[in-house]
Amino acid sequence: MYNYQTPLVHLSSLELDVAVLDTPIRVLAPGYNFTLSDRYRTESTTFRDLLSHKVCTFPELPGMFVQSYTGSDDIYYRHRYAPEYCSFRDGFAYNNGLIGMAGDIIAYMGNTTFTDMVDFSILRKDGGLLRYNSELLKSVVIVNAAGGILSSPLDMLKYMQFHLNLGKVGDQQIVPENVMSWLTTPSNMQFRGVIKTGDNPNATVDLNVAYGLCLNVGIYDGWLRLSHGGYITPYESSMHIFPTLNLGIFIVMNGPGSVSGTLYPVNVLVNDIFDTLQGNAKRSSQIAPVGQPSDLTVGPYPVRRRYANDNQVNVGAELKIEPEEAVGLFGSGFNGEMNITMRTNLDGVPQLYVEYGIWGHGWLTQSSNATFTIAWDTDYWMMSWSNQVGATEVTLFFVDVDTIQYLEAGFQSATNFERGLRLDDLPAIPYAPDSCGL
Repeated sequence: MYNYQTPLVHLSSLELDVAVLDTPIRVLAPGYNFTLSDRYRTESTTFRDLLSHKVCTFPELPGMFVQSYTGSDDIYYRHRYAPEYCSFRDGFAYNNGLIGMAGDIIAYMGNTTFTDMVDFSILRKDGGLLRYNSELLKSVVIVNAAGGILSSPLDMLKYMQFHLNLGKVGDQQIVPENVMSWLTTPSNMQFRGVIKTGDNPNATVDLNVAYGLCLNVGIYDGWLRLSHGGYITPYESSMHIFPTLNLGIFIVMNGPGSVSGTLYPVNVLVNDIFDTLQGNAKRSSQIAPVGQPSDLTVGPYPVRRRYANDNQVNVGAELKIEPEEAVGLFGSGFNGEMNITMRTNLDGVPQLYVEYGIWGHGWLTQSSNATFTIAWDTDYWMMSWSNQVGATEVTLFFVDVDTIQYLEAGFQSATNFERGLRLDDLPAIPYAPDSCGL
């Protein structure tokens, strides 16, 4: 949840006004060599686009889960090969990788590093416990948007107070009030939730109205509500702030899995707490959804499911792949590289073995002409099972002998892996010089 706080501190310390949010990054930091999949995004993307998830390129997940990258620089570079997920500035695609990149760019502008920037930030000024050690989280994700910060309930209490006090700690104004307002200014309209209708006039209004800068902006029962969720396997956390009431509610739960898909998701629990504190009678009216159901724990996983639904693999006319043909190095510019070899298993029988990053190791068994299932040889399945999705059924589908699709529960969740492809084989600029730009 600290992911947007540190950039604010440093943007304000650089004495830049609100125009910095809408100035192309290529203009603000020309030496950073910011590059995305097409020329228009590359030349026009701003911090507001990054921090309100309007870039709309596909978020990287499989490679981060298995740790297929050498470090944050590697994954930030590879985002230039991410395919488009939705129309630029006309959709919402939650992307932790791009949030992390925003922090890296701001550190570059301040002539420092992300690690030093976090250490300097309000985490130290408000007396937080400074549980900053990204190494502890690299088995989960190498580019956690908040930099791998482990917080305590006391830290979160101080953080909510920081918001409720409009950027002030004690009598010291750490972040100017006008800069704090940048967070809550609607930047990406995301209207969904519950309203009163003719069929249900007594419904309690419960809406997400927009996304600010890494922060949900909504309304509950007529009160402004700011919120954000967090998920580090197997813990789920949620912060909801009602500024007018000077009220903050922080919740943390241990899994396995998120409660977002259950009968008692986080926002329902928060609403019950809010109603109790306000002395409201128990709500019993039939709610009426508008748009998508309200799910205030926003994360990349619904994005992956939706993308997967559009990329379900048709295995009706698949080629017959002999095990020996599957051996080789296969690479994706975006999702990293995997290596398939033939090894002798514990029964003394030759069997295919895949190595994808540090955690994605396992034995392959051919389940159809072109599909191979994975029996994990690491603890990856445990992390995956306890995550929000819980997709442990990962298979490799050969479109042909040179192209692999990485499937989760039968759906493609990564870009294609091509035989022999390495990052150095790809052009540093992924689009044609005369393609559409500013």
